[in-house]
Amino acid sequence: MKNSRIVIIATAIVCLAFFTTCLAAEKTSSVLAPLSNERLVIVTGEKAMTALGLKDGIIKGDVGLIAPDQDAAARGAFVGKCAVVKAGLGSSVCEVITLKKEVEGGNLIFFDRVAYKDQNVYQVAMAMLSEIVEPYEPYKQLKVMIYGIFDDHHAVTGLSETLKKEMTSIFSQKKRIQMVGNGEFKDLVFYPGASPDVLYFVKTKMQKADIDVLLFGEYSSDGQNITLTVTRVAAASGTYGSWQFSLPAGPYEDSLAKVVMPPQPATQVENYPCSIFVKGSTAKVQKANEKAEVVKHEAEGNAFTELSLKRSDFNILSPTDIKVKIDDAMVLEGQGPSASLAVPISAGNHRVVVSFRRGYYFDESLVYTSQREVRKEINLELHRIKNLILDVQLSPLFGPDTIALKVSERIGNQQQVLRSIRRLEWDSTIETFKD
Repeated sequence: MKNSRIVIIATAIVCLAFFTTCLAAEKTSSVLAPLSNERLVIVTGEKAMTALGLKDGIIKGDVGLIAPDQDAAARGAFVGKCAVVKAGLGSSVCEVITLKKEVEGGNLIFFDRVAYKDQNVYQVAMAMLSEIVEPYEPYKQLKVMIYGIFDDHHAVTGLSETLKKEMTSIFSQKKRIQMVGNGEFKDLVFYPGASPDVLYFVKTKMQKADIDVLLFGEYSSDGQNITLTVTRVAAASGTYGSWQFSLPAGPYEDSLAKVVMPPQPATQVENYPCSIFVKGSTAKVQKANEKAEVVKHEAEGNAFTELSLKRSDFNILSPTDIKVKIDDAMVLEGQGPSASLAVPISAGNHRVVVSFRRGYYFDESLVYTSQREVRKEINLELHRIKNLILDVQLSPLFGPDTIALKVSERIGNQQQVLRSIRRLEWDSTIETFKD
């Protein structure tokens, strides 16, 4: 009996050692310390310091699991989660987001270990990842595409494929990163050093495909070292940035010599100016019967909306929260300027969406904003026009012509009206303009 107990205890120790070894292989860990020396306990919403950072594969947005000690972690007995809000080279700050019980300074935090095959590429990938995620909130999921990496003659080589494959593998291990294939760009060929027109077209396609960040790069080699330059395009901000890295050429000698795809002709993109004028009218509502009619239309039987409007004592209606999108890219958001807004646009098909909400004012003070969005969508099929003008007229009144668009072409100093597009508010038909 005594021997049986010894066997059971020995087996348990072996199992625990096995699980601890597996845990160490899959995760990297650090002691969790309160930011304040006066605190011993860390609660939900508070921040703590870890001794893990970029060199350990930790970036902003990573979520670590908290455990009292290694034994508890090996059993999966985690007591909370902590999300990284700031990552340095050798340390990071995380915020406790969930807890099952109190966390004390000295508890351990565990993060998934990043697996890689190439130490050189790993360092490059982590440096890029850190900067890619920095402008965004830690919880935002990001769609990232690596378009391609080329040699200095614009050929795709064995090294091009090695770099792209390893970077994609490293990026995709981060839970907040979703890697996207090149499907949306299969008919577009561009390289580093592309013109502003091409980069604007790329950004437009990214916004259509809901891609947050696009990367493309180029390298050169002198036989001893490889100089790699990677360009970043961010769809939301419209900003461009680049990194430059140096890699030893020796380990990649064979892949440098292998040409997978020779240089392809770059796609020619030409953008033309598009001028957008947005003007919103105001309407005074002073008579009791006029006000009652407006409240009736806005409330549409909703008693809460009706009461809110009656209490607001409004006397002026005006468009507010005005938005103009071209191909899902926001080109105007706010009250709307009366001056011209210049936007480059290419030949082909484009989707224009104009929307606003009714603002209810008492003199100059906004007292109520409609929950209903007035919206108009048109398709532009442009092939000949090279100087497009869009005049947008907004009316806050209920009835016809709440949104009216006029498409014109500027020829010299003349403005030629090509078509006026008007709508009834309840008409949801999508208009199409062809030049």
